[in-house]
Amino acid sequence: EFDPLTDIFNRQAFFRILSYEYARASRTGQPCCICMVDLDHFKTINDTYGHLVGDKELQVVAHYLTDKLRPYDSICRYGGEEFLICLPSTKLDKAKKIVNRLRIGLFSLPIDLDKDKKLNITASFGIAKMATNIPLYSNVARADEALYAAKHGGRNQAIAYEEIRPDSKNGRRKIK
Repeated sequence: EFDPLTDIFNRQAFFRILSYEYARASRTGQPCCICMVDLDHFKTINDTYGHLVGDKELQVVAHYLTDKLRPYDSICRYGGEEFLICLPSTKLDKAKKIVNRLRIGLFSLPIDLDKDKKLNITASFGIAKMATNIPLYSNVARADEALYAAKHGGRNQAIAYEEIRPDSKNGRRKIK
């Protein structure tokens, strides 16, 4: 049920929670947003400083996000250096404010490498308003698509799915 490295929900446990929130949003009409988080340049950090530093970064980020989310929000380690957050009863504009606060806060949490060297953490965020007229996994795909736009738009930013438009050339979406 829990990811052993970060001590937060694993993907399987999280999807039970996400299914519940999807059903609740469908039933009540309450807004809900989901957010995909990807640590920037994680492979380079692992390659440069080693996997112990990469593991430390994952632990620091998981703890920070868990600590700064509201008690009724939930988070999981989605895989690798990706996290998935569910923000129930949250409209898109509020979700974007929450996520940007988290993004800025992560940068202020440097990881000590040695006496005089620190590693600053940046992350890209993709947000999607949960749509109840499409399958749950399609909502996750929307958050992932927004994350892709954030990464390819320069990283260390939060982009909502609703802010990107289709790009007929390659099937991907571009920032509006």
